[in-house]
Amino acid sequence: MGKRIEKYDLPKLDHGLDNGIIQECREIMEEKSIIVPPEGFDAHLKLNPEQKQAFNTILQRVNQPEAGLFFVDRHGGTGKTFLYRTLLGNIRSRGFISLAAATSGVAATLLPGGRTAHSRFDIPLQTTNTTITHMSKQSGRAKLIKQAKLIIWDEGPRANRHTIETIDRSFRDILEVNEPFGGKIIVFRGDFRQVLLIVPKSARVETVNACFVKSYSFSEFLLRIGNGEEPTIRDDLVLLPKQLVIENNGDSTGEDALIRKIFPSLDKNASCGKYMTERAILTSRNEYVDQLNEMLISKFPGESRTFLSFDSAEDDTNNYYQEDYLNTLTPSGLPPHRLVLKKNARIMLLRNLDASNGLCTGSEDMQLH
Repeated sequence: MGKRIEKYDLPKLDHGLDNGIIQECREIMEEKSIIVPPEGFDAHLKLNPEQKQAFNTILQRVNQPEAGLFFVDRHGGTGKTFLYRTLLGNIRSRGFISLAAATSGVAATLLPGGRTAHSRFDIPLQTTNTTITHMSKQSGRAKLIKQAKLIIWDEGPRANRHTIETIDRSFRDILEVNEPFGGKIIVFRGDFRQVLLIVPKSARVETVNACFVKSYSFSEFLLRIGNGEEPTIRDDLVLLPKQLVIENNGDSTGEDALIRKIFPSLDKNASCGKYMTERAILTSRNEYVDQLNEMLISKFPGESRTFLSFDSAEDDTNNYYQEDYLNTLTPSGLPPHRLVLKKNARIMLLRNLDASNGLCTGSEDMQLH
């Protein structure tokens, strides 16, 4: 408006100058503050031949610099995470910026400075063929993208196609380069064998015994399924081996038999962190999750506490959606309306509370105290 700020008794403007040095934006300062552990400086010496080949190929593009898109495809346990940590450590140790993102919060915690892709790139929850991210060209995140030498995206196959295309369109716009991802060097990683399949209702997942017989190679069984080598029966269904099935003797429900097998002597081991973190029951639908959670909580010792949600519909001026009706809904990503917890019960975060310390979406290595 052509006026001076001093007339309004406000602090003087800080133009970002400190002894002649321009201050970086918060996002860049946070990335540069990531400490590389001592073992990260010589981690490249511990790479096997395949890892070393990928490491040298990617690093060559970074050093030139030259645009590049890579996809590292290997099954679990072959050292993909170690390769990424080595790449991140090498680039960061030289004072450059390398970004680590992942489709899920659990995978993001495995990478130093890792964030979920939605959090890192400000991706809308709903993506289409035309959406772009919420990043503007003048934002701190856009400046961070411009300075990044390398971007690693873990669990790429689990991301929706529209999500990846949204990033591509946004990078082209921010960097003003009409090349894939604006000419940035991006490394996708994943295992298409780990993409979740549709499980028929007649073959509910809770029939699988997570504490499988040690003599049976469960990992080899999964690899045969992923490679299409496991024999199938009608409708291309895979018959589960007997070693992976819990037999119900008829004196209780199948859910009770499952809980007794996966969580033996739960009342005596409820306070043992190692006992709790080594066991989990996975199901295909939220209704099964709620059912099993309620049964497990009832078996925990101690007094329970009940937490109720406050549900309301936005822009519902005519009050069409009553609260009682909203309380019955169990959408994905939201806790149930009635949440019953006990001390030492295992809980999972649904929101990014403190990503830098690992408290982000999908984290489940914590217990209620």
